[in-house]
Amino acid sequence: MSKPIFTWKPDLGATQQFQPRITTTQFGDGYQARFRNGLNTNPRTWSVTFTNADVDSQQIMQFLGDRGGFEAFTWTDPRGKTGDFVCAQWSDKREGPGVISVTAEFKEVFEP
Repeated sequence: MSKPIFTWKPDLGATQQFQPRITTTQFGDGYQARFRNGLNTNPRTWSVTFTNADVDSQQIMQFLGDRGGFEAFTWTDPRGKTGDFVCAQWSDKREGPGVISVTAEFKEVFEP
């Protein structure tokens, strides 16, 4: 079964972060060993904002709410790379009459 596709484009200024997954073993003499933890060890995290008309922002909020923070969706990031992401945190802010911004954090996941 294919994943839902998130089609909205974020505002300029989206931020991409990386936090590689590693396992560190600390030895008593001060040495440490570091190992990659798994196959896909460097997932992307994007902090994004979408500023749109009220109706479009409500559609974004509905899409994220329907996924419930656990169901993955497919998204093409601002640099053109497509992947599967989850969004467990988002908020909205009224910017003016009929304009709402939605701020979210998209975390890349690796699943079949």
